[in-house]
Amino acid sequence: MSASRIIRDLHGHLDRPGLLEIPSLDALSQLDLKSRFWQLFSPELQSFFSDRKSLSFNIYLDEGFATKFTATKWSQNTDRDLNYKLVLDSEVGPIYSYTLPEVEYFMLLPDLTKWDFTDVRELISSKASFDGGLWFSYMRKNIEFGWHEDVAKIRMHHVLIKNDDCASIDIENQSYRMQMNKTYVFNPDFRHRIPPQTEERLHLVATLGQISETAHLQPAPSTALAT
Repeated sequence: MSASRIIRDLHGHLDRPGLLEIPSLDALSQLDLKSRFWQLFSPELQSFFSDRKSLSFNIYLDEGFATKFTATKWSQNTDRDLNYKLVLDSEVGPIYSYTLPEVEYFMLLPDLTKWDFTDVRELISSKASFDGGLWFSYMRKNIEFGWHEDVAKIRMHHVLIKNDDCASIDIENQSYRMQMNKTYVFNPDFRHRIPPQTEERLHLVATLGQISETAHLQPAPSTALAT
């Protein structure tokens, strides 16, 4: 597939399943994001999560986007069998979570007056337009996320901690292994899942609207899923 065809597909919100590399955003690896994540994952927060072995959470870096996740909205989400709770903590801000069998997923909003991610947003904006939030996505060992679809245009993932022994994401009938310090985009409207992770996983994630025509895009290597 030609680069121009990929660009058109992206501007049409990726009208087919698949994972694309966007090397022009690999420069995110120069912004010390892993260290900044661990600073956000404060001792207070680590203590809060210390007895939770099966754990996944997002730390939102966009207050406007994160505050959409109100306790009321979660309680109205009836398409899955989820139990919801809202925890308030003076250090980490509101923590929104829902619990699946044996796994807890949390949505965290830190005090964004204490943290500046302008450089991250500016770098991404040089190649793409934002259409939603910006967040860190963290998963502990053995966590998986089942088949699902998200209502979004383009989802971006930049890999900060990866698993060498398992796939990073499956999209429809293809499996992909994302590489460290690399950046990828895909259309989350297509069915996708995160298979069981053999080690902890950390990505910077964003929802995008369009990709600049100056971005150099290429299909990521994949293998067919067993039927």
